[in-house]
Amino acid sequence: RGCHLISEQGIVAALSRLRRLQALELNQWSNMSEASVELLVRHCVAARRLDLSMCERIGDGVLAKAARALTQLRDLECYGAMRLQRVQLKSPSLASLSLSNCRSLSDLALSCPNLTRLSMQNCREISAEAVMLLGTSCPSLEFLDLSGCSRLGSG
Repeated sequence: RGCHLISEQGIVAALSRLRRLQALELNQWSNMSEASVELLVRHCVAARRLDLSMCERIGDGVLAKAARALTQLRDLECYGAMRLQRVQLKSPSLASLSLSNCRSLSDLALSCPNLTRLSMQNCREISAEAVMLLGTSCPSLEFLDLSGCSRLGSG
């Protein structure tokens, strides 16, 4: 509580010094810029969890950069990140990915051999082609939530 009183630059400056940080919980930080997230992931390389849920300014490119920089990343939460449209991730360590309520998400290209959980609930624009590719790009997948993905049923 009260984090809205701290500037984005202040948060980035403070967190960038914490190189052993295991989790970056940046959810609902509506003004967090992609540049700040990129800076944080370059410095917090030990992070195993990154939560960018409801971060309104986060787009596709920063996710790919985060996955490359955070080589120990196991859990990536991007619930309700409305700017995501064409997510491309390559991460050998990623085990859980949430893209639920990313309503503009239409394409997904993953190379995540250890991904076991993928939630894409209410991703209304996701294509059937993108979902079909998950079998080869994510061979360890055990849980897949596609509820509310209305485009999958058409056609």
